[in-house]
Amino acid sequence: MKTLKRLALATIIVLVCIYANLAQAQLLRRATAVRTPVYSVTTPEKSLFNGEDLTGWITVLGSTDITGWEVEDGMIHLEYRSGDIVTDREYTNFILDFDWKISPGGNSGVKYKFCNFDGSWLGCEYQILDDLGTREGSSEKHRTADLYDIIPSKPGKPLNPVDEFNHSRIVVNGRRIQHWLNGMLVVDVCVGSPTWEKAFAESKFREHPCFGKVSGGKILLQDHGGEVWFKNITIREIETVKSVPVQHPRLLRLKFRG
Repeated sequence: MKTLKRLALATIIVLVCIYANLAQAQLLRRATAVRTPVYSVTTPEKSLFNGEDLTGWITVLGSTDITGWEVEDGMIHLEYRSGDIVTDREYTNFILDFDWKISPGGNSGVKYKFCNFDGSWLGCEYQILDDLGTREGSSEKHRTADLYDIIPSKPGKPLNPVDEFNHSRIVVNGRRIQHWLNGMLVVDVCVGSPTWEKAFAESKFREHPCFGKVSGGKILLQDHGGEVWFKNITIREIETVKSVPVQHPRLLRLKFRG
């Protein structure tokens, strides 16, 4: 009888140990599956303009023979109308910083996600404009820092007078787009959101359903006929990274219990 009791007790102890080990293994699987957060990091800042020449910039059709644009006192200057210039490579997710000033009555812009849509070269645009000296300035969604013809910038933006430099930032991270002007966030929208879709359906780009939804494209400095200056053009690319799985604190207690 005593032998049977001891055997039964031993069996129970073994079953309890097996159950505990199975429970711990299941908890570990859940912890490693759930606790693997994704976050974004930026690469070191890179200059898109060396301050001396137009290395890294080409025409929309890919030529390095650029006219109309010149380097003047460490700035890219559009002297006369000759066509847009673009970066010689594409960018997907990034933080783009640049300084700019526009001439009286001037109109320009910085485009991104710029690529060929069924024969039409298009891209999202950070509008640059003499808001007070042009007809465009009276049109909502066509003013400085607007996401041109789609999302207007917030009222009360800190815009410097014509012929003074402004600092701008464009952030593209997945579907999210931000425009900044002199330290103020003035546009913040997610491509594909109800806000985007409504505005896009009313825009001149509505015949191109992939507009804004492409993963990447080149960055463009626009020639719209008026003089414009750019300097301090830098970019930090954004990369998505998965962190190392983290064990649940309860697992650590079980593991190191004496």
